[in-house]
Amino acid sequence: MFFQTIQEAEVYARRHNVPLVDVLMMGLNLMGTSGFDTSITSRGRFRLVPAIHNWPFFFALTIDPESPFHHDGEQVWLSGELIGSASPIHPDTCSETYIRNSGRAMTLNSNSRSSCRGCKFCGTFSLIPEEFSNLLLEENLRKAAEGFLREGLVKSYIEMESIGVVTGCFRTDELCLQHLLMVQKVFGEFGFAGEIRYIGSQIRTTEAVDQLAEAGKFSLYQTVECFERREMLMKRRKSGVSLQQHIDILGHAKAKGLNTSMLYILGLDGLPAIDTHFREFLPVLTRHPLINLMQVYQPHQVALRHQDAHSLDYYLQARQIVEGIFSPTLRPLGYDNYRSPWYSEYAGVKINNPI
Repeated sequence: MFFQTIQEAEVYARRHNVPLVDVLMMGLNLMGTSGFDTSITSRGRFRLVPAIHNWPFFFALTIDPESPFHHDGEQVWLSGELIGSASPIHPDTCSETYIRNSGRAMTLNSNSRSSCRGCKFCGTFSLIPEEFSNLLLEENLRKAAEGFLREGLVKSYIEMESIGVVTGCFRTDELCLQHLLMVQKVFGEFGFAGEIRYIGSQIRTTEAVDQLAEAGKFSLYQTVECFERREMLMKRRKSGVSLQQHIDILGHAKAKGLNTSMLYILGLDGLPAIDTHFREFLPVLTRHPLINLMQVYQPHQVALRHQDAHSLDYYLQARQIVEGIFSPTLRPLGYDNYRSPWYSEYAGVKINNPI
């Protein structure tokens, strides 16, 4: 347990000069919530409007009967004290697509993530798969794009700003590249002219980056995940890309005019490594890193956390380290990350954008 009462959370907020709502939301993300039948799913999604903030946040987190947080169907409580009003919990799934940023951004799960295995900290494989067709085939992807419009999930591709392609690993890097180009082609047929965001680690050569740069609006979000113990924590296909290789390919992408970022899981590394390596990545990023609080999908994953990451002090110190590196040039966006260390404030400045 990181804390069990609002009073304990207030101590952390004062100690680190962080808004109380941010401490409470971080704790909820890290500890999950009780209040849902775990025989149905161990992961749930819901919106929460904190009583002390009056601004909605979206959560995708663990259902844990031992958590001090409790979701009763309409409200979330912490050890009997009201935290805020909430939408019902829905099972977290490997769905093919969902919408962010008030309909202006799509996340497309086009390559089966629920069958992806190997990284010890991941829990995607344990989610309920909702992959009804093989979207690696061009005709199937086209039918899916039509279906999103017909079902009302998407109002218009013309007005959409970005499509994020989040995938499990492809069999080869070339297949990954060709899939990204196909996604651009298919959605372009429906009027989409926005940015294709690749979120993964299989675009790793200058030649691949050059092809994306020549093809149009692409951005590269490298799934770096952690800085230390990489071979122990990640499958070989991902750990085989060194930190310097990530930096080099992001630097080349930035030089070619692509927007660049990285994904990172907070809770696996020591604070000195966080400080050192984010400073190394700073020059090659055009957007703030997507930093996810490490959630425990399975009980044995608690042991994967760094020895210092069992106290909320660690996460609040890491938050301040990151702010010191990237602020004010780069700032996180609320709708980009539902497992973030930031909710109402970043480096003392209000965060005000839609979930």
